[in-house]
This record gives sequence, C-alpha cells and structure tokens, in this order.
Amino acid sequence: MQKTFSYKHYDPNRLLDTLQQRLGVSNDQALAQRLCISSKTLDKIRNGDLQLSATLLLCMAECAATSMDELRSIVGDRRRKLRLPYRIAA
Repeated sequence: MQKTFSYKHYDPNRLLDTLQQRLGVSNDQALAQRLCISSKTLDKIRNGDLQLSATLLLCMAECAATSMDELRSIVGDRRRKLRLPYRIAA
C-alpha cells in the first residue's frame, strides 16, 4: 500500500485523479466504467454537484484494492467518524 498524506481541504478531483493513476486508466469515461458508474455521475462529482457517498467510496476502495480511510485521506475528509447527512428512523 502506498503512503498517503492528509490534505487540508476537500477535493474529490484529487481522489479521482489518484484513482485514474492507480487503476491505469487514461480518462474519466474509462474510470467510470471501472467504478461501474455513469460518466454523468462522475462529471457531477468532478464539478461538485454530487458528493461522494459511503457506498461509492466503498466501491472505489474495492476497485483500487485500498482502504476507505486512505481514500478519505486523499479526498481531504478529516472527520474522525463518518456522519450521514440525514437521520435514519428507528
């Protein structure tokens, strides 16, 4: 596993660029295929119109054979715990 650094600001483009390198793909369309998501979804993430979900981070971690903690560090997520943007009714 590669050594990662913790970044100070949230940047999903840094994560997507890192995944492109690690997966050996040359463009966003190929990355979207490897992650089993649409190119439109990937564009929305790049443009900041869609936040990364825990499910998508898990998929990315599995595809890149790395941990979610490492991916969260690359994207600049410095929270100690993952918090949902909504409440789950009991």
